[in-house]
Amino acid sequence: MEVFGDFSEADGEDHQILGLCRCLQRFYVLCDVQSRFFSQEAKDEIRVLSQTFASLYARLANTSFAARVRMWKIQPKVHLFQHLAEYMIMYQGNPRFFWTYSDEDMVGNMIEVAHGVHVSCVAVGVLTKWIHTVFS
Repeated sequence: MEVFGDFSEADGEDHQILGLCRCLQRFYVLCDVQSRFFSQEAKDEIRVLSQTFASLYARLANTSFAARVRMWKIQPKVHLFQHLAEYMIMYQGNPRFFWTYSDEDMVGNMIEVAHGVHVSCVAVGVLTKWIHTVFS
């Protein structure tokens, strides 16, 4: 698949990071243009791009670890992304119909809300503000 190019180790970190970005960009384009269920061609492409993404990320993580640089730490999200792309899309369909970032976004929102609440009543204050925002 020419979209991803050849991202060999000799190409360097910048080229590998570009490869990661291209994989993610293509993933989101496919999710946007496909209907509820992916075509077989799109499923095949998703499988390749998720494997390419995981491989590039692992290579960057290994290089950083060997150089004792705290970057590109392998996170469960990388593994989750690969499972989403390789398995969930095959059986559940297009992730844009069932997969959301709302849980992660909500954490960021709650942190912002918590900054405006006195430390002695964070739990009650944040919950009260959240309920007021959602149900008013």
